[in-house]
Amino acid sequence: MGAAPGPALAHAGLVLIAGGIAADAGAGTFGILLAALAAPVAPAYLGSASILTMDVYRSLPAADRARACILASNYGEAGAVDFFGPVYGLRGAISGHNRYYLWGPRGCDFSVVVSIGLPGDELARLFTSVQPAATVDCQYCVPDENGISVDVDRGPRQSPAATWRLLRERLADGTRSRLR
Repeated sequence: MGAAPGPALAHAGLVLIAGGIAADAGAGTFGILLAALAAPVAPAYLGSASILTMDVYRSLPAADRARACILASNYGEAGAVDFFGPVYGLRGAISGHNRYYLWGPRGCDFSVVVSIGLPGDELARLFTSVQPAATVDCQYCVPDENGISVDVDRGPRQSPAATWRLLRERLADGTRSRLR
């Protein structure tokens, strides 16, 4: 009996289909169709961090979930949470990376944060409590996305405005660390 089709087959099919769409459709149509086509195969690529984030978020007590923010170290992680998260009940992610900061802190008071891909020592500068909750293990991710931590952070050391300003300034250049 042959092996079940896996993400590699799904990826090859998606690339062929997307290539054909790109040749025949405008950018808006391409984006809509690619999003629809990507949904079934996305967990193989983006899903690891998003699903772990969902699991960590859902494991929080109800009172913490109600005020928890999701902080991503880069726009790819934030975008994955924003795109796939609503299906799982996740609120929109925040990130200071590139121009993602334009969305702002989305009402986050930083009292409870589920962070994705930020180094623990750097988070400890921002929060009084940093608890590693999961580690991304993603065979099909780019190397920078594999092995990143999903943490639960509590007790901001600064005001929400100061915390957001620091995150925005330090993540804007695309680095995962050095939140000084």
